[in-house]
Formats: sequence, C-alpha cells, structure tokens
Amino acid sequence: MKECSSAKAGHGPLQVLLGALAFSTTGSIQALCMPGADVFSLGIVRAGGAGLALFLLCVLCGRLGEFRPLASWISVRALGALAGLVFFQLFFFASLGHAGVTVGTVVTIGTTPIAVGILGWLLLKEKPSRIWYRATAMALLGVGILGASKSGDAGGKMASGVALAVTAGCSYALFVVLSKELVQKRPADVLMTGFFLVTGAIIIDRKSVV
Repeated sequence: MKECSSAKAGHGPLQVLLGALAFSTTGSIQALCMPGADVFSLGIVRAGGAGLALFLLCVLCGRLGEFRPLASWISVRALGALAGLVFFQLFFFASLGHAGVTVGTVVTIGTTPIAVGILGWLLLKEKPSRIWYRATAMALLGVGILGASKSGDAGGKMASGVALAVTAGCSYALFVVLSKELVQKRPADVLMTGFFLVTGAIIIDRKSVV
C-alpha cells in the first residue's frame, strides 16, 4: 500500500504555517475570481472540491479500505466536528462580504487559536500553556488595532462582518478540537477526505432548499 500522507515527525510547525498561508488566500480568490458568488456556492467549491481531490488521491493510493466500517464515522464528536466545519465555511465567506477580505480573514485566523485554547480546556480538560496566553494577548491586541483603524469606514456592516468572522473562527476551532480524538483512530488525510466530502454535500443540499 502506498503512503499518501505528507506528515512527518517534526514537521508540524512548518505544516501549520503552510496551512495558514493557504487559508489566507481563500478570501482573495473569492474577491478576484468569484464576484457576487453566494456563500453556499463558495462553500461547495471549497469543501466539495477539496473532498473530491483528496478522495481521488486515496483511490490512486489504494486506501479506500481505510474508510470502512462506515458506521464507525458516526459519533457525537464526529457530528460536532462536522457541524463546526460546515458553519465555518458559511460564516467565513459571509464575513468577507461585510468586513472585506483583509479584516474577515485576519479576525477569523486570530480568533481560531484563542477559541481552540478555550474549547480544549472545556471539552478536553487541556489547560492552555503560558505561550497560549501570550499569543492570545497579541492576537487580541492586533484585532483591536485593526478594528479601531477600520472603525471610520465600518458602521454596522463592518461590525456584523467582524462578528461573522469571530463566529467562523469559533466554528473552525470546534472542528479542530473535536477532531483531535478522531484523528487518533483514523488516518488524518482519510478523516479530512470524509469530512470535506460530507460538508460539500450538506451545503449543496442546504442551497437547494434555500
């Protein structure tokens, strides 16, 4: 069996940095390539497209057997993580329409680690380290400065955009925290493939109803 995962011991910080870099391009792509697209369409393209690409990779690597048994995917944590991922897609893209690409992206990225620390403490009983407190203080300071500098242009639309971005960050944090235990039972790339495929399907179904 071929190994398709790129994870290697000691490469975690670099992979987090590269993931954040990729994350930060999403808003720019929306602004430049998809003018007027609604949050459902953007969520479908992002989540569904990623899920299909990952699934194709798993097929090429002969790893379909790792998706079974399908019943093992259903649990309270898995459903909670899935809800977090779905809401993240919708709230994040909605925030960009109100607050703009820069503010929406920065606030979402800044909120996520803060919310991860809090939810990890509440749900996993993992007390944040001293570094987390320092990083949280810096993130809050940065978001505060950003909000103050935009207050003249903002009005109600900017405030709602920031609120949506904070909600998106908290939603993604829920996904991250609840996925920790799940990824210990199933390969991370297989787990993400399933989550993104189902997320895309849920958003498609929701769009067809709206």
